[in-house]
Amino acid sequence: MFLCLCVIEVSDVMFVFDSVPAVIAVSQEPLIIYSAMIFAILGLRAMYFVLEALKKYLVYLEKAVIVLLFFIGFKIIINALNAMFDLEFEISSTISLIAIFAILGFGVLASVFVGKKQDISNL
Repeated sequence: MFLCLCVIEVSDVMFVFDSVPAVIAVSQEPLIIYSAMIFAILGLRAMYFVLEALKKYLVYLEKAVIVLLFFIGFKIIINALNAMFDLEFEISSTISLIAIFAILGFGVLASVFVGKKQDISNL
């Protein structure tokens, strides 16, 4: 039953990331756009509670998300400069995906291994 719940939540999160830009690109009808965003946000609500419960176990995940947001901001700035000044430098989608998984993976692994050492030393 737990595995089924996990699969449902993962598909819910995939719907959130896929639906909002797709609806805005496809439809100009405000009712459709707003209702799709509301359903997407409802899926994010469930994900928020999962992350809130894991926050005490994954202590470095918040710092990893901060680094990830800086990386995404840097990528957006590079793309804007590339469009304005026709620069040759671009961060590909593959590199971005690898960086996202690496940053989040490092945050989780640091929480698992370093976080346990800190818990043991505090005893």
